[in-house]
Amino acid sequence: MFTVKKNTVLCAAILAMLVSIASCASTSYVPDWVLDNNGAFDTTKYITAVGEGSTMQQAQADATQALARILKQQVQATTVSNRIMTDHMGDIDISKSLDQMVNASTDISITGMRIQENFCHTVTKTGVTTWYALALLDREVAGAWYEEQVIQNGEQVVSLQAASASAELRHQGFMAIQLLRTAEQYAITADEQIAILSVLSPKRYNTVLPIWQSSDTIKAQRLQLEKSLVFGVSIKDDYDQRIAKAVQAVFAEQNLDCTLEPKTANAGTFTGELTITPFDSVNAQNNKYVRYTLTGSLVDETGTEVLPLTITGREAHVTTEEATQRAVRTVEKELKKQLAAALSKELQ
Repeated sequence: MFTVKKNTVLCAAILAMLVSIASCASTSYVPDWVLDNNGAFDTTKYITAVGEGSTMQQAQADATQALARILKQQVQATTVSNRIMTDHMGDIDISKSLDQMVNASTDISITGMRIQENFCHTVTKTGVTTWYALALLDREVAGAWYEEQVIQNGEQVVSLQAASASAELRHQGFMAIQLLRTAEQYAITADEQIAILSVLSPKRYNTVLPIWQSSDTIKAQRLQLEKSLVFGVSIKDDYDQRIAKAVQAVFAEQNLDCTLEPKTANAGTFTGELTITPFDSVNAQNNKYVRYTLTGSLVDETGTEVLPLTITGREAHVTTEEATQRAVRTVEKELKKQLAAALSKELQ
């Protein structure tokens, strides 16, 4: 009997505690952090934010988003000398990862962030309940994570730079550009992370000195490489070089030089063949039909195929000549569309 009574009392106590958490009673006590969260914790060790809502979950989500916004504002307001910040702010979107953090903060955990405390208050006269949550970001924990990310991305940048230089020496210009563009993306991410680290942990920030300087440096290297490389294009049985010029236009969109004189190219050549063949159709009526095929590929200086492409179809018109012209226009259009997509995918 004693055991039963003891368990009953314990269960009642737990139930009372759960009820007090789920629905709070009116009280005159208000924690200091609700009134002034900045004074409640050492700002050199923590970044804090308070959120509120009609439920505890809403208050916690609001606090998490508020903390991310505070961090973003601090990063944007911080000027770091002799590094990647102020002079390059227009070129490098260092708020990108922070925007993602703010937008997704209700779904993911920010490294080093935790909900430190919850509080609810009910107004006696109205019965309206408001929940408050205190979000706390540990600068040391978050700083250690960002420092590790910077180091990892930096290793990728250096490795890709070396691989690009090696590819260029092997006369694989297209591959060299691919590798350097990838290195630039890693460098941009590292720039963003370094900017965040400068606010979270100045001590750790000062130990992270990227030997590539910034993503702008990688970008300058890439532009210099792209400027030095010339691709060629050669289309067999072309129509007034219309297909070759379409290829040239696509390369130009990627800021790559492409010459109609393939012998002067030093980075590879897009070689193709266009065939347009008349054929009879049982549904021809008064139309003339032609079948078209363009087969081509970008081949680097070593003879390695890096980008194959095939376009096929048919066109019809009252004369074979006009059907042929329509076929050429269709190939031009499809070539620009497909080659642009393929080239962009390979280079990004």
